[in-house]
Amino acid sequence: MSLVGRWVGFWTDSDGMRRIFGPGLTRAPEGALWSVIGRVAEETPSVGIWVVVTDIKSQPLGLPVTMRSTPEAANLIRWNVIDGMVFWKDTDSPPRDTGFRLEA
Repeated sequence: MSLVGRWVGFWTDSDGMRRIFGPGLTRAPEGALWSVIGRVAEETPSVGIWVVVTDIKSQPLGLPVTMRSTPEAANLIRWNVIDGMVFWKDTDSPPRDTGFRLEA
């Protein structure tokens, strides 16, 4: 199954975020969980996917992340940093509020 052109959302911890985005996230607190949404631009078999990231959210909420790249760039997301992932079957943008929560 090819993910190229599809939208994905995945979850990782602060260590995974540092390995994806590099030294700009050295201050990311231990224990934080991150959700990342983007469009898959390419796949590298057995290594990971190249994702043009469009949104990043953190738990606890409120950790600021600024994404800047002109022109648009794709980040290599190695399979071994992903804790969980969803993908949308069509190529339309995913819903803005994506995630899973326990209901009381």
